[in-house]
Amino acid sequence: MAIERLPISRNALEIIISDARDLLDTLEAAGLEQAATVMASVVEQLVCDSTGLSGTSGFMFKAVDPPAS
Repeated sequence: MAIERLPISRNALEIIISDARDLLDTLEAAGLEQAATVMASVVEQLVCDSTGLSGTSGFMFKAVDPPAS
């Protein structure tokens, strides 16, 4: 599996972070501790990524499967 860089705006990332926090709150309210723990890690990484963006845009990373031969 390879990693691909995707351009993303700071505004788009802030929306993604907000939605991720909403999902985390929902998981916690539902008592789904294991899923909430995983989602908390995702939110933490997103926040880390957003602080690393310079200006109004930057790059996110996405795993991609290599093409079938």
